[in-house]
Amino acid sequence: MRGRRRGLSQRQVSERLRMDPADVVSLVDILEESGYLERRRDPADRRRYRLDATEDGRLFLSRRREASRRLNQRLFAPLSPQELEQFTDMIVRVLARHDSRFAEFGPPCAGADDTPA
Repeated sequence: MRGRRRGLSQRQVSERLRMDPADVVSLVDILEESGYLERRRDPADRRRYRLDATEDGRLFLSRRREASRRLNQRLFAPLSPQELEQFTDMIVRVLARHDSRFAEFGPPCAGADDTPA
């Protein structure tokens, strides 16, 4: 398959989503039952499961992304391109301050006791 990446482990998904691993198992069960995800033993480590999106899962994700794009276009239509860029910059800066996942997009994350007085 062209450009297909190796699936993630349930632990990797848990870490990326910042969800409790037990909650991820429930989510994976639902996605697997819906036909959007396959859970397979990782050949490199048989103790782990590897999660791979199915073709239906990739199509569903593509449709959701397109729907989100259209919603964002409608939601932010009143803003000029410059205003949207400024708004996006401000939101990302706030997120980067409190969540290390956004650090590459904004200033370094600050600790909770760094809040301005």
